[in-house]
Amino acid sequence: RSERSNIASVEIGQSNRLVIYPNPVQRYLNVELSARLSEKTDINLFNSSGQLVKIIRGVTSRTLIDLAGLSHGVYFVTTFSEGKLIYKVKFIKE
Repeated sequence: RSERSNIASVEIGQSNRLVIYPNPVQRYLNVELSARLSEKTDINLFNSSGQLVKIIRGVTSRTLIDLAGLSHGVYFVTTFSEGKLIYKVKFIKE
């Protein structure tokens, strides 16, 4: 029997962290960024074909993303801070 985790978390050192939940998600995806990354941070959502499907600019440490317009499938959350890719995390939209 396998269990699915509903939280995806990535850490780089103690001060850089990204947490997304629930995963899989039906409508609203919660994104939590460490305070150090929350200034001037953008979130991009890509589908499994690599197409950019959503951009959220200037996010705060906690952001709720409405995924109502997206089809079911695999997506990637990428975060950029000052033009540099910080994280790339996979999630599933049910």
